[in-house]
Amino acid sequence: MTLEKEIKKAVETKKVLIGTESTLKALKAGELHSVIIASNCPDNIKSDIEHYGKLSEIAVKQFEGNSADLGALCVKPFKIAVIGILREGSPQKTRTSEAK
Repeated sequence: MTLEKEIKKAVETKKVLIGTESTLKALKAGELHSVIIASNCPDNIKSDIEHYGKLSEIAVKQFEGNSADLGALCVKPFKIAVIGILREGSPQKTRTSEAK
């Protein structure tokens, strides 16, 4: 399955976290299947995600498009630098850190 198809499936099944804060929190808790980072994600965020991904043994994948492309793929009217794809059976649903 390509990365784009994986993202679309996660969005359709509401198994995606949008935003750095919520993704990092779930990554630290081991609730994610994988994390996807936009190509223009800031370096400090990228290094944090990669660090916690290694510790949690969760795949961190690089999206070839920029944050605007990732936002469009997630059917959102804003840019997205980081998304987390939840594990199967996880009770959480789509949420954004911007919705606070």
